[in-house]
Amino acid sequence: MEFKIECPWCNQHYSVDESFVGQNVKCSVCGKAFKVNYSYDNIDNPSLKKQNYFSHTQQEKTNKANVSQDYIPQNKNSKGFIILFTLIIISVLCCVFYYIKVVKPKDDYKKGFEAYQEHHYTEAVNYLQKSAGSGFPEAQLLLGLCYINGDGISKNTDEALNLFRKSAEQNNPDAQHRLGLCYLIGLGVTQREEEAVYWLQKAADQGHKGAQKSLGDLYYNKADRKGFFSDEGKSNLSKAIKWYQQAGAEGEIWKCQIYLE
Repeated sequence: MEFKIECPWCNQHYSVDESFVGQNVKCSVCGKAFKVNYSYDNIDNPSLKKQNYFSHTQQEKTNKANVSQDYIPQNKNSKGFIILFTLIIISVLCCVFYYIKVVKPKDDYKKGFEAYQEHHYTEAVNYLQKSAGSGFPEAQLLLGLCYINGDGISKNTDEALNLFRKSAEQNNPDAQHRLGLCYLIGLGVTQREEEAVYWLQKAADQGHKGAQKSLGDLYYNKADRKGFFSDEGKSNLSKAIKWYQQAGAEGEIWKCQIYLE
């Protein structure tokens, strides 16, 4: 009985009899070998239509394995491309993050500061709010001053103190000085000398001349309250002289020394 077979490599058709079943044959067109198989689709079918199933010889499996190996470098290149693409995306995201967190807040502060100096307070507040909202300490301080003075925005001492504190906690000496003065005089907060000294000294230790002079004044006034000639008064005068010296306040130093001579 003859039936049709087909080369699995090039689809060339042949007519063969059942004696070829299970044998390896070689295609006369492509020259590749394959094994001839068939099975009955339906035993009830009187025509017993035969369908061919082909399996590759061991040699062809080896050939296919070699073909697969040929593609391995391409797979590696694909992985390399994915890694490179991922690194590029990460780099772009880092640049965007740096711009949003560092470059833009600084640029907004600069524009706000320039507008503030030109007395364009509404414009200044607009830029300063953007910069301060990103955590830029200089913008937080200047916006706090706008709230204190009502420049370009309604006065709000609580919001000003909140901004001073945020800036001071980022080690901004100007903000630390302002916050210390607020505690010293009780502006927007309960007057607390100990808290005032804490913030003023943090600014003074960074070389802030205003904070150094403010500490000198603080200790001079304490000496005045305790009595200049008392032991506690003289101790406070000595502290006042120390801070006046760092601030370069010669007149205040002389004023203290009168009571220590």
